[in-house]
Amino acid sequence: MEPEEFDSNFRLAGQGRWQNRRHFDKWRTSLKDLVQQAKNKNYDEVLKEGEEVRGLYRTNVYPRILTSSMAEADLAKGNKQAPPPY
Repeated sequence: MEPEEFDSNFRLAGQGRWQNRRHFDKWRTSLKDLVQQAKNKNYDEVLKEGEEVRGLYRTNVYPRILTSSMAEADLAKGNKQAPPPY
Protein backbone atom coordinates (compact mmCIF):
# COMPACT_ATOMS: atom_id res chain seq x y z
CA MET A 1 0.00 0.00 0.00
CA GLU A 2 1.29 3.40 -0.92
CA PRO A 3 1.63 6.04 1.83
CA GLU A 4 -1.01 8.25 0.21
CA GLU A 5 -3.53 5.39 0.15
CA PHE A 6 -2.78 4.59 3.79
CA ASP A 7 -3.29 8.25 4.77
CA SER A 8 -6.59 8.40 2.93
CA ASN A 9 -7.86 5.18 4.54
CA PHE A 10 -6.70 6.35 7.96
CA ARG A 11 -8.56 9.66 7.61
CA LEU A 12 -11.74 7.89 6.48
CA ALA A 13 -11.55 5.44 9.39
CA GLY A 14 -11.13 8.33 11.82
CA GLN A 15 -14.11 10.15 10.39
CA GLY A 16 -16.26 7.06 10.87
CA ARG A 17 -15.23 6.80 14.49
CA TRP A 18 -16.13 10.41 15.22
CA GLN A 19 -19.48 10.03 13.48
CA ASN A 20 -20.26 7.02 15.64
CA ARG A 21 -19.72 8.99 18.84
CA ARG A 22 -23.13 10.56 18.46
CA HIS A 23 -24.60 7.11 19.15
CA PHE A 24 -22.28 6.32 22.06
CA ASP A 25 -24.80 6.82 24.88
CA LYS A 26 -27.42 4.68 23.16
CA TRP A 27 -24.76 2.05 22.40
CA ARG A 28 -23.60 1.94 26.01
CA THR A 29 -27.16 1.64 27.35
CA SER A 30 -28.03 -1.03 24.78
CA LEU A 31 -24.88 -3.02 25.54
CA LYS A 32 -25.68 -3.01 29.27
CA ASP A 33 -29.19 -4.22 28.48
CA LEU A 34 -27.82 -6.93 26.20
CA VAL A 35 -25.57 -8.20 29.00
CA GLN A 36 -28.55 -8.30 31.37
CA GLN A 37 -30.65 -10.12 28.78
CA ALA A 38 -27.84 -12.68 28.39
CA LYS A 39 -27.68 -13.20 32.16
CA ASN A 40 -31.45 -13.76 32.17
CA LYS A 41 -31.10 -16.18 29.23
CA ASN A 42 -33.47 -14.15 27.05
CA TYR A 43 -31.72 -15.35 23.92
CA ASP A 44 -34.15 -13.96 21.36
CA GLU A 45 -33.61 -10.49 22.81
CA VAL A 46 -29.83 -11.00 22.90
CA LEU A 47 -29.74 -11.81 19.21
CA LYS A 48 -32.07 -8.95 18.29
CA GLU A 49 -30.30 -6.37 20.44
CA GLY A 50 -26.88 -7.67 19.44
CA GLU A 51 -27.52 -6.76 15.82
CA GLU A 52 -28.71 -3.33 16.89
CA VAL A 53 -25.71 -2.74 19.16
CA ARG A 54 -23.28 -3.79 16.45
CA GLY A 55 -24.89 -1.34 14.02
CA LEU A 56 -24.72 1.59 16.42
CA TYR A 57 -21.02 1.56 17.15
CA ARG A 58 -18.90 -0.36 14.66
CA THR A 59 -15.69 0.48 16.50
CA ASN A 60 -16.94 -1.49 19.49
CA VAL A 61 -14.43 -1.26 22.33
CA TYR A 62 -15.86 -4.34 24.05
CA PRO A 63 -16.20 -6.85 21.19
CA ARG A 64 -15.95 -9.91 23.46
CA ILE A 65 -19.08 -8.97 25.38
CA LEU A 66 -21.13 -8.73 22.21
CA THR A 67 -19.53 -11.74 20.53
CA SER A 68 -19.76 -14.08 23.50
CA SER A 69 -23.33 -13.05 24.34
CA MET A 70 -24.53 -13.61 20.80
CA ALA A 71 -22.61 -16.89 20.44
CA GLU A 72 -24.10 -18.19 23.71
CA ALA A 73 -27.58 -17.27 22.49
CA ASP A 74 -27.06 -18.99 19.14
CA LEU A 75 -25.80 -22.16 20.82
CA ALA A 76 -28.66 -22.17 23.33
CA LYS A 77 -31.12 -21.91 20.45
CA GLY A 78 -29.37 -24.76 18.64
CA ASN A 79 -28.08 -22.56 15.83
CA LYS A 80 -24.56 -23.91 15.44
CA GLN A 81 -24.28 -22.64 11.86
CA ALA A 82 -24.85 -18.96 12.71
CA PRO A 83 -22.36 -16.55 11.21
CA PRO A 84 -19.87 -15.08 13.66
CA PRO A 85 -21.07 -11.82 15.23
CA TYR A 86 -18.00 -10.00 13.87
